[in-house]
Amino acid sequence: MTGDNAEYGKQWRKGMDLALEEINGAGGVKGRSLQYVFEDTQSDPKQTSAVAQKFAADSRIVAVIGNFSSPASMAASPIYQREGLVQLGITNSHPDFTKTGEYIWSNSSNQKDDAPYLATLGRN
Repeated sequence: MTGDNAEYGKQWRKGMDLALEEINGAGGVKGRSLQYVFEDTQSDPKQTSAVAQKFAADSRIVAVIGNFSSPASMAASPIYQREGLVQLGITNSHPDFTKTGEYIWSNSSNQKDDAPYLATLGRN
């Protein structure tokens, strides 16, 4: 919500609000409403680690989406892995992001795979 990537956080929050409204309006998941906790880390690895510790200590939190930047997400990944919290990095493209363990996921293609392809586009 603040810092260099604030616009992404604002858009993510709007999207999350819309998704929760739709899911909970349809009865939730197995009859239970969903909630989320949104923390502003400014994509700072130090802040992200502190938030990860906070989330790991909260038994209500079962999964994490984010952080926006790969370095910030990767600072938190060992904490989530150790605690068994799923971390989904929807914009994390660093090739090593998912190597922390089986609880760390990304639906984004990684830079190692994309860079050679993108380099050929400039030559065509």
